[in-house]
Order: sequence, then structure tokens, then C-alpha cells
Amino acid sequence: MAQGPSPFIVLGDFNRRFNQPNDQVWANLDDGEPANADLTTLTQEMPVSCRDNTFTEFIDHLVVDRRVVPWVDRTSFRQVTYRQQDKAVWDQLSDHCPVLVERWIR
Repeated sequence: MAQGPSPFIVLGDFNRRFNQPNDQVWANLDDGEPANADLTTLTQEMPVSCRDNTFTEFIDHLVVDRRVVPWVDRTSFRQVTYRQQDKAVWDQLSDHCPVLVERWIR
């Protein structure tokens, strides 16, 4: 993808804590080769609010190449959480809270 002409966003459940220091998988992905593979994970330095902060690091990420970064409103980052009144059934629901960010139309 990074060698192609189109900017890209990859999002989903990576099951990795990319924002932890020395994560080898992230280091391999974000190696800057080719140049557009200089990646950013939009979860970096964002607060975790899933399930009363049971989890301290994201494993779901929004990863963008360097061409996309200027189009993203980082202040719009959100994590969709469960309602407190549904806490009794949280264990029956996914343990993931989706992440989202707004992107400006180019």
C-alpha cells in the first residue's frame, strides 16, 4: 500500500499495544520504508475509557500513512463506550470499544 499513489488508513483490532515502548510489531510496520510507510497510530497519547478503564492500552487502532495525517482532526478522537446502566451485561458484550476520528474531505 505504501508504495502506491493512494494515501491509506488501516483500522481495526490489531490485538497489539502499539503505543507501548519497544513494541516490535509496530517498529516493523512503522519503519519508514518506503517513505509513505512513515505511519502514525491515532491512538497514541489518547485516553482509554473502555469499561471503566479496565484496559490501560489500546489494541484497536487507526493507523494512517504520512499523507493522511494533515487530513485528520486529532481533537475529534473518540472511543465509543458502553452505558453505565448496562454494566450488568458488559461481560456479554465485546471487550472492545470502537475508536473513531473525523477526517476532513480532501
